[in-house]
Amino acid sequence: MRMRAQPADSRLYIITLPLQSRKEIPEDFELPNNVEFSFGVFLPGEDGSWFETGPYPPRIVLASPNALTIVSHPASGEPIQVIPLREIQFIEYAHMLLVGWISFASAQGSPTLPFNTRTNGPVEDFLRELTNGYAPAVDWPAPNDCAHFGSGLDLKFRNAEIGALIPYERVLVRFFNATRQTRSRAWGILPIQSHDPADYLGLTNRRLLWMTERNRTYYDPYGVVQRSAPIANLIEVSIHHTGRNCGVLCRFVNGGSWCIPLPSDQFDAGASFVDRTSAVIASIAFRKAGQ
Repeated sequence: MRMRAQPADSRLYIITLPLQSRKEIPEDFELPNNVEFSFGVFLPGEDGSWFETGPYPPRIVLASPNALTIVSHPASGEPIQVIPLREIQFIEYAHMLLVGWISFASAQGSPTLPFNTRTNGPVEDFLRELTNGYAPAVDWPAPNDCAHFGSGLDLKFRNAEIGALIPYERVLVRFFNATRQTRSRAWGILPIQSHDPADYLGLTNRRLLWMTERNRTYYDPYGVVQRSAPIANLIEVSIHHTGRNCGVLCRFVNGGSWCIPLPSDQFDAGASFVDRTSAVIASIAFRKAGQ
């Protein structure tokens, strides 16, 4: 009597995988029959603690024209999450050396899905496909020149901008505040340098992008955290004051917001970015209302 082969244990997989059909989903995942998707990605799990949240299970993230479905390995006991695309405020994608994660901010919270970046190609392909449907391009007839404010882009953020854009997406307005050394102090016999992280803001014909070296609350020179929100989700971009501190405040339709710190010597550049971005958004809204 022939024994039935047991499905491979995807908890042993160590690379991310693109998913374009049900037959490509690991056999030990339990996917309801009513779940439809156009594309997806498999994120391997981790038994160790190299990511600050500790061990986590393998997961698959599936995208349809209307929703995201997040399925964890059955052994984890985690329920399936379904997030309507219209409820997503913004998407976060980060890579810090081997540490990476994607997160989807919505009214349901911000599920954070970590992965090892040694094979992050399928993750970036997934996010490009998602952006193409989640953040449709707007008709903007202005010249291809980008209005730039603040510091000139350094090599790291020039490459980050190129990597973030999908085909036929172009930057309309940009602001950049470069990394700056704030002080040096001694730790034993070694000098320690402190830095304020760089921040990039860009309005494209699809999205508002915020890219930063701020990894939670500290400066990380080895990676970038990228957040993106469709233009349709954006309510307001303004200068926000809190005591002596100020920043660029970005507010979204579902209640979320970003506040990007603005050094005093970059206030004029930040204010110019806000004025130009607000004018572009207002023009886009006016053109859509007239259609």
